[in-house]
Amino acid sequence: MSVTEQLVRLFLVDKQIWGLTSRRRQADQFLGEQVKSLQGLEAQRASIEAQLKLAAAQAAERESEAKRFEARIAQLADQMNSSQSHKQYKAFLSEINGLKGEKSAVESTALEALTRADELRKQLEQLNTQREERSKVKGLASTEAQQRADEIRERLEALKAERAVLVGKVPAAAQAVYERLVAVRGEDAMAKIEEIDSKRHEYSCAACMMSLPVDLVSGLLGHGNLTKCASCGCILYVEEGSLSPVTKGKKPAAAKN
Repeated sequence: MSVTEQLVRLFLVDKQIWGLTSRRRQADQFLGEQVKSLQGLEAQRASIEAQLKLAAAQAAERESEAKRFEARIAQLADQMNSSQSHKQYKAFLSEINGLKGEKSAVESTALEALTRADELRKQLEQLNTQREERSKVKGLASTEAQQRADEIRERLEALKAERAVLVGKVPAAAQAVYERLVAVRGEDAMAKIEEIDSKRHEYSCAACMMSLPVDLVSGLLGHGNLTKCASCGCILYVEEGSLSPVTKGKKPAAAKN
């Protein structure tokens, strides 16, 4: 078996492995997205709860302050009613009016804090609903990811074992070239030769669609040595039955001008 044929067998096994692991990666990616979304919701929830706690504390503090103003106003009103002179009366009245203004401002601030707290409670309620829904989706995604892993485990192990055997048969130099191309080009590490015109002996690389010299195709057919496309650098191979019998039976003649 030629080096190219060995690499093709290895390539086909790798493509199956990539296909199986791709399904698993998609499930894991979706699960990861749900986990990240939940974490975002949790962060929002913590922020809103902190804001709600602050707004509630501010409202309570302002309400207590308003009650203190109210008590002081009541105390001054009693003193004003017992005042001995008009001057005293006016002094008490002026202080009471000032305290009423301050009490009104405090009550306004308390109302704003209470309104803010109500808005935050509504946001928190909506967020909790979203969190519950996202948790359900995350649970389904987790189940699917596990199912995908279970589905492919046995087949993946068999393919990896087969790959190990194939790797052991491929020459080290050819294996190194193949692994470098896989790291860079992935599933485009290898490409078949496509026959454009059998009579004119015109061929192209299936990866980049660039024309291939007749001598290159002839050499690959004759010896099966590792052959790379001059344009894209992928390893070329001939797919069984893809080239015409006359081409496979003898070295292609150069096209006449």
